[in-house]
Amino acid sequence: MADFTALPDNTIEEERQNNTLINNSENGAETRRRKWTSKRRRWKLSFVNRKSAEMEVVRDFHDLKNGTFTAFTWNRPATVSEAASEITVRFESDVFSFTQDRYDNFSFDITLIEVL
Repeated sequence: MADFTALPDNTIEEERQNNTLINNSENGAETRRRKWTSKRRRWKLSFVNRKSAEMEVVRDFHDLKNGTFTAFTWNRPATVSEAASEITVRFESDVFSFTQDRYDNFSFDITLIEVL
């Protein structure tokens, strides 16, 4: 069972990153190699119009993991091309910020990075 179970809104942004190292030599030649053996994925999860209790659960979990320090598991929702899966991730930022636009109504985003 996943550690992080908060359900975001339907909008989830996903990025896939290939990290290529490029070394340039003095004669103009360059060598390229992959830094990682697989692609690193990143997800931005949006939470809009949430009650304080929901925001506090995510904020407290962020505090429990010391922001980016500790990895945890998360269930990535199914997409058209991929089944749902449990993935080991960490928070991208040590900062947790939110917006309160009226009494007991909060909006916030968090970004998760896959741990390889």
